[in-house]
Amino acid sequence: MKKMIKVLLVMVAVVVVSACGNSPEDKLVGKEFYVEYKKRADSDPKIEVSVLFDKDGVVTATSTEITTVQAVGTYELGNELINDKYYLLKADVNGLKCSSEFLFDPEDMTLHVFNKEDGEYQLWDSCEQRLVEK
Repeated sequence: MKKMIKVLLVMVAVVVVSACGNSPEDKLVGKEFYVEYKKRADSDPKIEVSVLFDKDGVVTATSTEITTVQAVGTYELGNELINDKYYLLKADVNGLKCSSEFLFDPEDMTLHVFNKEDGEYQLWDSCEQRLVEK
């Protein structure tokens, strides 16, 4: 009986610890990412864009468009799950294209531009961006 209780306690501890690292903030904060633009005809593959999300809500984007340029802005990540998959990410910084509001998918590390019609979020496929950790 004691052995069974110990096993159950260990299982609960494992579940709690694994759930702690799965928040969308844990996927972004303190990390630097390359930005890959998908489905966008005017993206130049020679231009490298990277973004860094810090813990204080500041996002820094670096682009090699003509010379290396850095832009600093703010971001806010919502904690409400949208369509059972996404979190609302507001980021006002150059380097992330098409919008300042995205649906962030922490599983695929993608940012989707969206239309919000009738209270529903609909993805706009022409400007998907993927974050690849440096």
